[in-house]
Amino acid sequence: ATAIVKMRVATTIVDDQVIYGALPDAETFAFAPSKAFVQPAGNEANVTAAEVLGKDEVQVKEGAVLGAVAMNATVKAGEAAVFSFNFLGNGKEVSDLQLIKIKNGEEIPFTLGRPADLNAGAEAIDGYWWISDFTDPLNEVKEGVLEENHMYVASFIIMDNGQYDANDEDGQIIDPVAVVSVSGTMPDNGQAVTDEANKQPEAQPEASKDGGSDGGCTVGTNPAYELFALLLASLGVMAGRIFRRRENA
Repeated sequence: ATAIVKMRVATTIVDDQVIYGALPDAETFAFAPSKAFVQPAGNEANVTAAEVLGKDEVQVKEGAVLGAVAMNATVKAGEAAVFSFNFLGNGKEVSDLQLIKIKNGEEIPFTLGRPADLNAGAEAIDGYWWISDFTDPLNEVKEGVLEENHMYVASFIIMDNGQYDANDEDGQIIDPVAVVSVSGTMPDNGQAVTDEANKQPEAQPEASKDGGSDGGCTVGTNPAYELFALLLASLGVMAGRIFRRRENA
């Protein structure tokens, strides 16, 4: 069974490009986790439940929580698996972000960087995480600025019964994690553009009763009313012509 995801998402098209993001009222910028595309050989991981945690459900000592997620998963006892979730870039360097495991109230940071060999053994790869572009999820973004509001993928590795697993049962993984901005910088989710687009036009001076004003004649203040008035005038002219034709007949 899969839990209903709280995160509200949006997909739109701008200049023939598909843009993925969160709806304007979103307060968290991470999306529900799932099993990653890449896995150690022979891995049989399966995510049985996943959700996005609310803004106030996860607290960290430093920085700001860009988004937090939780999941339940099954794996082979003692094996490691790769999981992933999408998130929005915050316009800062890759190094500004940390992935933190929340376990019994303790913050345990993951190590940034994809292991060179995912088959090196569960203990060797446990606790690593890396970032990929949503449009190129198989390649790691090692450095540079994460474009604000652009979609990225966070991949992370958890070993069954390792220090990042909050469930002591064999083959069961419970995973609340948070992606944290060290600088406290959050995506604006396109709000700056939205605010600009939603600006109301400045009020124009109204025309005086004699058709003039200091600001000139006001045109187009109420298109529907003006069109209606124009139609009435046209009908009046036509009616007058018909009436005159009948009188002259």
